[in-house]
Amino acid sequence: MRVRGFIPFIPLLFFILWESGAIHQYFRLITPMYIVSLISALSLLIYFSMGRLGDAKVAAIPIFFMALFLRNPVPYIFILLILLYYYYGNGVLLKSIFILLPLTAVEGLGIALDLKFVLLITFLFFFISISNEFEDSRRIKPKPLTILLFYIPLIFLLLSLSTFEPLAHEKNGIVAYDGYHHKVESALFENDSLTHSTLRYLRSNGYNTKMLSAPISPDSLRDLSILIIETPEKEFTSQEIGYILDFVDDGGGLFVLGDHTNLMDCYLNLNPILEKFGLHLNFDYSMLWEPHFSSLTNFDSTEETAGGTLMVNRSDALIFYALKYTTWADKGDWNAQNRAYLGNVIPDKDEDYGFLPICASVNFGKGRIIAIANSDSISGPNLIYNYGFVGKVISYLNYENSFFKSIWFRLILVLLLLVGIFAARLSVITPMILSLSIVLVIVQAQALVPVTSAPENMIALDVGHANLEGYGDPHQYKNVFFAIFSQHYGFNPMLVKKVQKELSDCKAYVTMGPTSQFSEKEVDLLANFVTGGGTLIVFDGYHSEIGADPSNEAANSLLGAFDMSLNGTLLGEIMYFNYTTWDYHLPYMKETKIYAKPLNSSLTQGINGDINLYSAVEILGGDPVALYNSTVVIASKKVGRGQVIVIGDHTIFRNFVRYEPVFRYPDPGFKKLIENILISLGGKEQNGI
Repeated sequence: MRVRGFIPFIPLLFFILWESGAIHQYFRLITPMYIVSLISALSLLIYFSMGRLGDAKVAAIPIFFMALFLRNPVPYIFILLILLYYYYGNGVLLKSIFILLPLTAVEGLGIALDLKFVLLITFLFFFISISNEFEDSRRIKPKPLTILLFYIPLIFLLLSLSTFEPLAHEKNGIVAYDGYHHKVESALFENDSLTHSTLRYLRSNGYNTKMLSAPISPDSLRDLSILIIETPEKEFTSQEIGYILDFVDDGGGLFVLGDHTNLMDCYLNLNPILEKFGLHLNFDYSMLWEPHFSSLTNFDSTEETAGGTLMVNRSDALIFYALKYTTWADKGDWNAQNRAYLGNVIPDKDEDYGFLPICASVNFGKGRIIAIANSDSISGPNLIYNYGFVGKVISYLNYENSFFKSIWFRLILVLLLLVGIFAARLSVITPMILSLSIVLVIVQAQALVPVTSAPENMIALDVGHANLEGYGDPHQYKNVFFAIFSQHYGFNPMLVKKVQKELSDCKAYVTMGPTSQFSEKEVDLLANFVTGGGTLIVFDGYHSEIGADPSNEAANSLLGAFDMSLNGTLLGEIMYFNYTTWDYHLPYMKETKIYAKPLNSSLTQGINGDINLYSAVEILGGDPVALYNSTVVIASKKVGRGQVIVIGDHTIFRNFVRYEPVFRYPDPGFKKLIENILISLGGKEQNGI
């Protein structure tokens, strides 16, 4: 083996080690995501700019940007290289594709092969490629035996290991939540938890949902399609575990949600179940801000919070997403107080780095299991970010496996493959590459098909012109109380980036603290929406965000169509100018506190006392709903068959609920105002499912 045959591939091998998380795992690195992407892109730019690729060097620029901007670039780069190879016919390009094949299969399909094994196969493919001159695949005419013993078995085997199941049987769509082992309660609303919001959302998408209030038994599982178990406080008996195993083996779907460091005793109570399926909830704490590795199946949970990690002990399992670069698995502390068992939030030498699975799936008999180490995935505040994830999970679990996923079927395919490889030798390289590319395209096409329809009672929450809360990070996750309240009154809040014609299916359009102006087309669409019976709700006040224009220009670009506006002058006397002790500048730098007096209006019925506002400005136009002294700070206006409601403060929700020592509402007047608004939209206070 010549050294010069090895050296040109060093940048490509480095990219594989870097992109797989192996370098982060070995050297215990924590790297910002933009640095990760930049290093990946530069390593590929160096490799594909080399002279041995000839005219195929043109691939360097598009591949650079794919590695820079795609979260999971390897499968897409793999497909692009195949197209380039068939155009340029460069042998080095074919070798590059062959070396990338193992990582592509793992990251494209999510197959839970051990990282060390994947790297071992990668280096084996590397040594094969530099030790042999690959023939131009366009001159190879595979024999019928090769097609029979390689293409078809390999395609079927890869599909069998993926989420694709052409012969799966759809079940009846009955979903049950285990409310016996996990106490379903809410500190916000009596008899209506955030879990109920998720079940109502599933019901609005055509599923039948119910709550189990007794121990697991054959009767409680009879006729169910899917069982959801979340952070149970109560221990499962061995008999209950046996019933669950039988349920899944017979074709049932099981969705298990754990959390970090034994929260709610979930580590102790879930692992006896998970370990039966080759999974294990780790006793750790990990920040899930960036789920970097996501297979092409698009099972992406996008909530931004903390959870744990999973140990996956089955190589035929599927890892839907994982962390690889910017965090670590912080081991919990059993001696910590309050039974949270958090770690020390310091990266220690004995902790896990690199590839950290968060969500995985396993086939068991005719049934399917999906486990995730973060229960926030289906909670009310995060649900609005996770509709796609929840929809895909429930849809996937609502199917029963056929023989296509069975071990004996896979064993037959493997035997046929071995015969084909022995007969064809190196000529199988091109069929191997093409088979994987075909499967990647099939899996991606399936993943792009929508699995849920638009639910009933939608409220559009504007995230295109403003974030949901009306002010910036890091509080975008923690202050979504309007979403929680709308769920409690029977609505399904949906995040909307652009104003579109489909808005007619929504009860209301809500924008909070917009900083980007509405286009003329968007204004016209919203004006037609309101005239036709919709409700426009605008929260906007004084903008003290760093670098933001305090003039309410964005909100006024919309309100002008209704002869309303905001004047941008902060009302009241400044009482708060905040720079934290660690030099972080909070997005709301200036704050006042004023008391708005409610007037006689349908929106103020039942309000006893004033309404607290914090960054209020004057509202011009419309009918006054509440005044600060003689200045209008809340107003409404009838327009056609609809209405416009304007609250002159976009930071009003941030102090809406106090967490310690218990949840409570510091401003009952504003709470009642929001309830009245939702009732005016046709909402009704919910009680459970």
